[in-house]
Amino acid sequence: MKNQKKKSFPRRFSLCLLAVLLAVCIAFGIYVSEDGVLNREKYEADRANLPQDTTETVIDGGCHAGFGSYGAQKGDGTPAISAEEQQQQTADALAAWMNLQ
Repeated sequence: MKNQKKKSFPRRFSLCLLAVLLAVCIAFGIYVSEDGVLNREKYEADRANLPQDTTETVIDGGCHAGFGSYGAQKGDGTPAISAEEQQQQTADALAAWMNLQ
């Protein structure tokens, strides 16, 4: 452990927030069209386990890495929109979903 660099608190906090955002997006059915990380076959197979009233939103042109600022992910697709645009569309979709409750 002596040779390992400790991550700063702000970096760890940011990474935790990004993980929470991704979990919220998955829980509320927000996906991106260019996501090469999501196992689509498994998702389709498990889709029957989702509640009947699940709302799905697909952000066209977005990729897995666009949910945060952590860089490219192995196997991910090529984004057709900026990370900022994807994050704005994600926030808009979550806000719209919350207003319907």
